[in-house]
Amino acid sequence: MPTIFFSKKSENYLKKAAEELKVAFGIIIGQKTSDDKYNIIHFAKLSEDEESISSSAPETIPSIENVDVQSLADQWISASKMTPGSFSVIGVFMSNGENDSNDEKQTKNIKKMLTELYKLTTNSNSTFEYAEHTKDLEILFLSYAASSSKANVKIFSNSSSGGNLMPADCKIVEKLPQWYLFESNYELEDVFPITDNREQVNIENQFNAVLQAVKSNIQNSKIFIQQQNVDDNSTLENYLKENNNKKNEVPVFNASILLTANVSNEFLIKIRPFNGTVRFSGIVSSRIWSQAKNTFKEIKESIRRDVLRSLAARIQIYCDGLTDIHSNTVGIVVNEPPRRIYFCNSESQGIQFSEYIFRGETPSVAVSQAKQILDMDINSDCIFDDLEGLPDDEVTSLIDEPIKAETSIKTNGGFEISRTMYMLGITVALLVLLLSVLLNYLFL
Repeated sequence: MPTIFFSKKSENYLKKAAEELKVAFGIIIGQKTSDDKYNIIHFAKLSEDEESISSSAPETIPSIENVDVQSLADQWISASKMTPGSFSVIGVFMSNGENDSNDEKQTKNIKKMLTELYKLTTNSNSTFEYAEHTKDLEILFLSYAASSSKANVKIFSNSSSGGNLMPADCKIVEKLPQWYLFESNYELEDVFPITDNREQVNIENQFNAVLQAVKSNIQNSKIFIQQQNVDDNSTLENYLKENNNKKNEVPVFNASILLTANVSNEFLIKIRPFNGTVRFSGIVSSRIWSQAKNTFKEIKESIRRDVLRSLAARIQIYCDGLTDIHSNTVGIVVNEPPRRIYFCNSESQGIQFSEYIFRGETPSVAVSQAKQILDMDINSDCIFDDLEGLPDDEVTSLIDEPIKAETSIKTNGGFEISRTMYMLGITVALLVLLLSVLLNYLFL
């Protein structure tokens, strides 16, 4: 039987939510391991700004019958963009004074709600489908009774008959095991063709086509841990023992993503006419968290998912902000999607969520989003905004300017020299070389 774990701190959150709202609904964020164990790291109730209860019954105490499933789906999708790739939104919760989820009528209502939630999330027109495993999506439903301090969990799987609910064991522990951080940077420097022959092309469609190509690349990539090719079946626990890691030491692991030479990519192996190009340039920062029992196969898949999720999230955020989704293929257009920043709070066990900000926006944007979507209070000291730098203004400005004869070349030291001076230096060096050869010939 599947087993669900969450900490005493998380239980206190459920109790407080029930006290404030009588009946509270929200999402569950956690991690599922290969042995059917679920570790819940965060509960987030629906924001008070959200219309979580149907307007048809404003005076009714919140219940499964009148909860607005669309609000839950919106929170689910928004939180998925902010969650690191090692975790996912894995379900919804209901916290109230009594636990009546075993009632036959209540079970029917749960199935109806989760079926609708499944359809809303998997049929979303966002980039959600590119980074998530939506076809086999399972949804946890956790009902917590504050009066008896008991939690009842069921797992929903979709079917043509309206979905199935399976029981699961639930354990509330004092504290979840230690989490280990894996950091990596995925560098993008690729040019992809625009095959649409219309003068006006859909920007989002082009970006999504590129995302599919990147997905193919990264799924076939090799990931090295600490510059080592670690066996996928080995666990992090064994790796720590083999490398004599001290018990009190919690290292940060470096992960390197390398593309294999035999990557099959339809954009790279076919010769065909195109109407323009899309160039992706920059670095995608990735941070994921793992427990010692996780295998390296699970860890590597989490890294891949995090990169794809981050790319998909910033593309969707950028496209949602466009006044016109179409672009002219004549000329050069510079698009600057938002960059990724991280944040955490005192109760997150060091696990960081992420948000995306545009040029000119301050990291404080993450504060309001964390509160609204994740019901998480953070301060500016817990925001990490220096892992992805802004694009170089001097480089992007050259796109709109004609190339001049005296083009500047910037050296690593930051000094600028003109092309004329550069050629003059080479000429002088050649003259010195010729003079040396001539003198050597005359005096020998």
